[in-house]
Amino acid sequence: YFEISPQGKLLHEIWFQAPYAAMVHDFAVTEHYVVFPLIPLTVDVERMKKGGQHFQWQPELPQLFAVVPRHGDARDVRWFKGPKDGFQGHTLNAFDEDGKVYLDMPVTGGNVFYFFPQADGFVPPPETLAASLMRWVFDLSSAQDELQPQALTDYPCEFPRCDDRYIGRKYEHGFLLAFDPQRPYNSANGPMPFQFFNLLAHINLTTGVTDAWFPGDSGCFQEPIFIPRTAEAAEGDGYVVCLLNLIAEGRSELVVLDATDMAAGPIARIKVPFRMRMSLHGCWAPR
Repeated sequence: YFEISPQGKLLHEIWFQAPYAAMVHDFAVTEHYVVFPLIPLTVDVERMKKGGQHFQWQPELPQLFAVVPRHGDARDVRWFKGPKDGFQGHTLNAFDEDGKVYLDMPVTGGNVFYFFPQADGFVPPPETLAASLMRWVFDLSSAQDELQPQALTDYPCEFPRCDDRYIGRKYEHGFLLAFDPQRPYNSANGPMPFQFFNLLAHINLTTGVTDAWFPGDSGCFQEPIFIPRTAEAAEGDGYVVCLLNLIAEGRSELVVLDATDMAAGPIARIKVPFRMRMSLHGCWAPR
């Protein structure tokens, strides 16, 4: 774990050993801690020497979390275990309060990365996998190290983003891609692509209310970003910008929505002069 200043100076460095070597796909930062989720996609040098894969899914292993004090050392690392056969996705946000660390991220029951099968070659059919937004609570004052996350949504979702001004702090607004199987899909497009998201959504984590836009039976979204309306705007008051793949037309658009009224649809649509590939990440810089 490294902390580097905006000027490129190394401020802090920690090396520590995990219970097993595994993929770390994303991580989270709070004011006082860093959380590293370890997915049960393991790495085993001896396995590779025998011709095995670099990464292999091990459904019998728990999801692991290392909670690291931002200014501590390896002796301060706490390990927590989640349910077995689970895949932690991308971080929405995290914060710490009163001796507890809260982490919000989608979790899938089963192996999303079908290209890294388990030892017998099995991978679950993609249509059986769905990620739900989950809240993990790490109680640093308790000796308990086994956790059960709390579901924050009852619909499949991924690629979540928050208002970047609130990263690492208590917050209530999230923006994410969701899938509603009840919405129409144009079968002329062929089989539904893996990780097909037909809703662009704004969730209020305090009220539980979701406000979303459906782009039609051939639209699939990529990762959204949030842009504040002004530097002083309230949390969640601004614009959601997202790439939209229009499969039937073989093209893509960049869409801009008012974050306070997602269901109304785009206030601007920018035609991209070529077709974008699916599932890109994005970020926002004001200049």
